[in-house]
Amino acid sequence: MHPLVKKGLLATVGIWDPIWIQWYRLKSGEKGPIPPFKNRDRIGARDIDWFLRSGAADHRTFHDAIGRWESRDPASLTILDFGAGCGRILQHFIPDGPALAASDVDPTAIEYLSKAFPAIRSVVNSSRPSLPFAGGQFDCMYAFSVWTHLPVALQDEWLTEACRILKPGGLLLISTMGYRALKLLREGNNPLESDWHAISDADLKARGAIYYEYPIFSQDDELFSGISASYGVAVHDPGYIRRAWSADFEVLEIVEGAFREHQDLVVLRKS
Repeated sequence: MHPLVKKGLLATVGIWDPIWIQWYRLKSGEKGPIPPFKNRDRIGARDIDWFLRSGAADHRTFHDAIGRWESRDPASLTILDFGAGCGRILQHFIPDGPALAASDVDPTAIEYLSKAFPAIRSVVNSSRPSLPFAGGQFDCMYAFSVWTHLPVALQDEWLTEACRILKPGGLLLISTMGYRALKLLREGNNPLESDWHAISDADLKARGAIYYEYPIFSQDDELFSGISASYGVAVHDPGYIRRAWSADFEVLEIVEGAFREHQDLVVLRKS
């Protein structure tokens, strides 16, 4: 689709979105914040029902993992959502009662979060460390679909930064893509992901972590201003994670297919 045509269609949808949100509230009884179309579109969650249901499901996965490894009352914890977007997962942590903070590379997402959840400290981060938080500030940090899109060297930089802001014994929960995702990439028909078609399970096993970058956002697309004009996909072998990520962390568990059966859950504890 021509970029101008796409921009026009998205703008039209955006105009009608407030009406659609009100209709959805009447139909569903939903009373919580629903971000506008522009924010949902930037994280690939245009459909309101999917935005809310998937956020609740992914929150449950993180919430349950924290409960497995942290015995304290959730309301006593300090938790950072790293790569929070417009709060798809974050808003479901609010009833648990922890002290929450959020960061994202997208300034429009942080602008929305600051207005929708003023009690939560929400900050814009750059694509490279560091974060504007004190050392040893958080009991937990979680990141959904962040390490899945970082080059390997940058993954290591952010692991170091996560270690800095976590308290001793703090938990770091990360979604990654492993062999299940590799199968989907290898068999997919997205031309932007053609590099993955030739990558076998044996290749991933041998290399440990593989990252391919491809353009996904147009430099001239105003919808995605403030976000890098390139994008990538990273896939990890669980054995690599246990070896490479254990310098500052203990790898507590790796749950394959924890998120909608194609993203894995990695739980780390700061050493």
